[in-house]
Amino acid sequence: VMSFTPPDGETRVGSVGPRLPFCDLCSVDQSTYGRLPTGQTGLILARSPGVFAGYLGIDSDGLVDGPDGFRWLDTGDLGSFDKDGYLTITGRAKDMILRGGHNIDPGIIEAAYLAHPDVTAAIAVGKPHARVGEVPVVFVAGHAGRKLDADSLREAINPTIADPVARPQNAFVITHLPLTTVGKPDKPALRREAARLAVLEVVEDDIQVTVRARAGGALSVRLDPHIQSNADQVRRLGLQIEEAETA
Repeated sequence: VMSFTPPDGETRVGSVGPRLPFCDLCSVDQSTYGRLPTGQTGLILARSPGVFAGYLGIDSDGLVDGPDGFRWLDTGDLGSFDKDGYLTITGRAKDMILRGGHNIDPGIIEAAYLAHPDVTAAIAVGKPHARVGEVPVVFVAGHAGRKLDADSLREAINPTIADPVARPQNAFVITHLPLTTVGKPDKPALRREAARLAVLEVVEDDIQVTVRARAGGALSVRLDPHIQSNADQVRRLGLQIEEAETA
C-alpha cells in the first residue's frame, strides 16, 4: 500500500489519493527514468520501507535505478500527480504504444473514440512497423444492428486527438471486443491481430497467418514455405519467424 485518501481529506474521483507517510512515489519517463512535471503521465515508481527487496530467480528483480540514484519499484502502472500530490492511475505501461521516440498512451485514443455516439467500445494497440517500431491502431465496436464505417470514424475522430502521432493509422470495426476469462478487454489478442494484419500488408498475399505470443511478450509468425522470401520483411516488423510444419 503506497497511497490512501485521508478519512478527513478530499475524495477526488478517479484518484487513488496522495502518498502515505514514509512512502515516495513519482512519475517518470519510461526510457530515462527522469521525473516528470505535475500533470504529465508517466511510469509510476515507488520507494518505501515496505517495498520488498525484489524477485529471485528471474531476469528482472522488478527494481530499477530511478531518480536521485535510489532503487525504486517499477509498479508497471501509468499515472500522473496533480498539484496537491493526488495520484491518478491511467493505465499499464505494457499497454503503451511506442512509436519511434514517442510514448503514446492508448487511453487518449480510446477516450476520443468512445466520445463518438456510435462507438460503444474502443481498444487502441500498437501495430508493428518496420521504421518506427509501432503505429497506433484502434479496434471499435458499435451498437447492435448499426453499421460503422472505419474510414468515416477516423476522419471524424482523429482530428480531435491533440497529439498528431497518437492518431490511429487504421480503425478496425469488429462485432465485439475479445474478453479475458475475468471479463476484461483482451488487449494481447488484439495486439496479435494487429501484428497479423501488419504481416498481410508485407506479404501482399491471401494467406493464413498465425501469430503467437512468446516468452517476454515477443510475437512470432508462422510463414508458409511459398512466402519465405518475405521473411526478412517480417523480421523488420520486430516479429520472430517460426518454421512452417510440413505434412
